[in-house]
Order: sequence, then C-alpha cells, then structure tokens
Amino acid sequence: SDLKLGSRATTTMVHDHHHGDVVGSSVLPHSHDVDATRIPFCTGAPSAMYMAGFTWSTRHRWAAGAALEPPPCLNLYLPHWTLDTDRKFFAACAAVFALGALCEVVGMLRRARVLSGLRARMRRPVVPTTTAARGLRRLHAVGTAALLHGAQLLLGYLVMLAVMTYSHELFASALLGLVVAAAALRNDTPPSSSGGRGASSEDPHMTACHHSG
Repeated sequence: SDLKLGSRATTTMVHDHHHGDVVGSSVLPHSHDVDATRIPFCTGAPSAMYMAGFTWSTRHRWAAGAALEPPPCLNLYLPHWTLDTDRKFFAACAAVFALGALCEVVGMLRRARVLSGLRARMRRPVVPTTTAARGLRRLHAVGTAALLHGAQLLLGYLVMLAVMTYSHELFASALLGLVVAAAALRNDTPPSSSGGRGASSEDPHMTACHHSG
C-alpha cells in the first residue's frame, strides 16, 4: 500500500510540473493556461507603498509571456482602504485622477480671485465707508482666501501621497488629472493693457496646484 501511495504522489507531482510553475508555496499556470480572474490581484500584508520602487500594479493582468506573481497589496491613505481587487484599484485610479483635476481647479480659482481683486481695487472709486464695513469686507476676503489656500494644500498633499505609493498607474492617474484640468481651463487671452500694476508677473502656464505662494 505504501508503494501505491508513493507512486500516486509522484504522478501528481509530475502532473503539476507539466501544468504550472512553482512560485513560493503556490503553483502558477503557464502563460497559455493563465486565467486572470483566478489570479489574486495582490499578495502579502498591505503597505502604504512599494518598497522596491515604482511597480506596475496590474502587470500580472496584461503582460504577455510567463505568468507573473502578483505584487504586494497597497493601502491608499487609510489602513482599511486596501486595494486588493481590480475594482478597488481602478476606482482608486479614478479617485486620484479626480483629486488631481480638482487640485488644479482650486489653484486656478485662487489665482483668478487674487488677480480680480487687484484689478477691482485699481478701478473702484474711493468711496467713504465705515470702519465696520471695511472690517467685514476684509474679514470676508481673508476668510475666502484662507479657505481656498487650505483646500489647495489638502488636495495637493492627497495627490502627493497617492504618487508616493510608487504605483505606475496611480502616478499616471494623478498626472493626467492635473494635465487634463489645466488644458481644459487654459486661458490664452492676452492680458489687458489697462491692467497696469494689476498685471501678474507669474507664469500663466504654471501648474496652479503646485503654486501655493
């Protein structure tokens, strides 16, 4: 009976050898037998970044040739936001794209508000106002500017943290969001000659999300 059991185990090992490659303690099928839906999206304990540097998070899904072992799992922002499925990962890419675009939009709104305020002060006639009215107007202006500045910083740091996961796909999503928003909101209208001192010396093509001055 022991001889039969040994022969049966040897046959099983030979069968597995011809149908897969041993990777660690698991057996991955050869490239012609790969079923992407049966391979886990990621393996191991999740972490906030790929420790080896920039890595393709989905390469084992689309790469031709020999079967690839899935990359380590990633956490995005919070410990329980683990990108361990295709759906979660691509939803994260869409969210990072939106964060990059929104960061660019808020930065441009902030810059446009500063320029419009300068032009308005130059063109507005001097009208006597009470100290209370001036104080309220000043408080409103400072509060709005601080709110926009804080929103821009928050969005910028969220985009930076997504890039620091060292995932090629998340990095590309953040970059595309910034570029698409900048291209969509681009204004090629030349500055008015009446701007005088109100004309800004800043580069009009600077990425607003990264200009926090």
